[in-house]
Amino acid sequence: HHIYKEIISASREIQKPMCVSYLGPEATFTHMAAITQFGRSVTYSAQASIADVFATVEKDTCGYGVVPVENSIEGSVNHTLDLFFDSDLKICAEINYPVSYDLLSRTGVLSEIEAVHAVPQAFSQCRAWLATYLPGVRLEESGNTAHAARKAFTDSRCAVIAGREAALMFNLEVAASRIEDIARNTTRFLAV
Repeated sequence: HHIYKEIISASREIQKPMCVSYLGPEATFTHMAAITQFGRSVTYSAQASIADVFATVEKDTCGYGVVPVENSIEGSVNHTLDLFFDSDLKICAEINYPVSYDLLSRTGVLSEIEAVHAVPQAFSQCRAWLATYLPGVRLEESGNTAHAARKAFTDSRCAVIAGREAALMFNLEVAASRIEDIARNTTRFLAV
């Protein structure tokens, strides 16, 4: 299935370069959902907000956009739903992406971690694990996963809560896997 998806993705790219806009930055679950749907052979354009994703597709800067619409724990993403009322964009695909968090650091050693960086949603979904395995460690909210991952790469005493793909993208080691408090967390994304 994966091989055929990449073949189709590469074929589309040869026929006409495809641009997919997504709620960024790179290594977010939205980015991973976009790659799951469209493959790696297309051009991806990270956007700062869901409204920016809609705007790039409406202005035909990008042919498609990927936005989160619902999380099995956090609920609906109301901003996405609100934007559909003012837009003529159509939903062309639904992507259900499992959300699993890993603790990543430069060394991969838990005992060396003094601070953990993450977006607020990641902290809220990993609180019990953090309290059990890293009590007393500073928790510092970050505006986005990529920024937190870069901080973890530059400081060996810092870690980031992110998906496993971030470890590959930012050259980090996995200090602990599947640290989310609820294992069956899924986010539903829409391709527009």
